[in-house]
Parts: sequence; C-alpha cells; structure tokens
Amino acid sequence: MCSRQLSIKNRMKIISIICLLFMSKLLLAQEHIVFIQQQNGKIIQAKLGDQLSIKYRGYLGQTETFKQTLTAINDSSFVLGFQFLGQELNAYKKIKYQDIIAFRRIGLGRTILKTSLSLGSAVGLILLLDRTYKNETFNLGLGGRIGLSVGLGMGMSLLINGILPEKPNHFVKDGWQIYSVMK
Repeated sequence: MCSRQLSIKNRMKIISIICLLFMSKLLLAQEHIVFIQQQNGKIIQAKLGDQLSIKYRGYLGQTETFKQTLTAINDSSFVLGFQFLGQELNAYKKIKYQDIIAFRRIGLGRTILKTSLSLGSAVGLILLLDRTYKNETFNLGLGGRIGLSVGLGMGMSLLINGILPEKPNHFVKDGWQIYSVMK
C-alpha cells in the first residue's frame, strides 16, 4: 500500500512539473506579426518592440503613413505607439490588417546606424563650419553664414534620409499576406 501511494505522489509531482513547464512556455511565448510573400518566398517578422512604418487606409478612406513602435498584437489588428494618460501625449494608432497598403520593418541596427550617422554628420558640420568661419579667406556675412549652415545641414539630412529611407516599401498588392502568430 505504501509503494502505491509513493507512486501516485511521484506521478502527481511529474504531472505538476509538466504543467508548470507548459504554462511557462505559454507565458514566455511572444506574439509576432509575420508578413509573407509566397511568390518569392520572402518572410518578414515583427515582434513587440520593433518599429514599423505603415501606410494604411484610415476610417474615412484617407491614406495615412505612421511610424512607431509595435506595442500590441491581436488576431485582426495591432497597435503602434504608446497610450499615455494625457490627451496630448497619445501617440498611438490601432491598425487593422485589412487596412494596410504598405509596410516596412525598421530594425534596431538601422535605427542605430541612422542615429550615429546623423550625430556624426552634425559634429562634423559644426567643426567644419567653425573652421570655415574662423578662416579669414572666406569673408561671409551673417546671411552667408546662416545660408551655409542651413544648406549643409539640410543637405546632410537629405543624404542620410536618401540612403536610409523609412517610408514603407513592401506593398500588400504585390502579394504580401499578414498573419499574427505565437512563438
């Protein structure tokens, strides 16, 4: 009788451990949005915390583009951005999969590269302009200095945005399908 009770207790322990492992797997699972283009075999995954740039149809049929962090995923929609307490701090959109026209996933590496290029070009332009203004062979007036500063700053910004664009580049009409999956 004693051996039968031990075996039942051991079975209960094993079943409890298996249930705990299964539950922890469910708790640690993260939802993803998967964009699939079956014709070319391309797959793009976006998980919570990734940045997405989405072009979509709004409620009144207008086309909008919105770039923000992916914060929630549902079976038929997702949320970009964060919802805070104040009305002026709300920078989020809930977008249905069926309304998406085009998309782009912006990875962390691209964000870091673009930020470091912008920062580096700003520091470089400040040093270049400082030396140019101190050099007496370039006698620029105040208007010339302002024009040179604005022109170089805008030129570098346009160059960086041209090299690393953030506008959506994958179009749903080209065969992209959108799914939410649990991984």
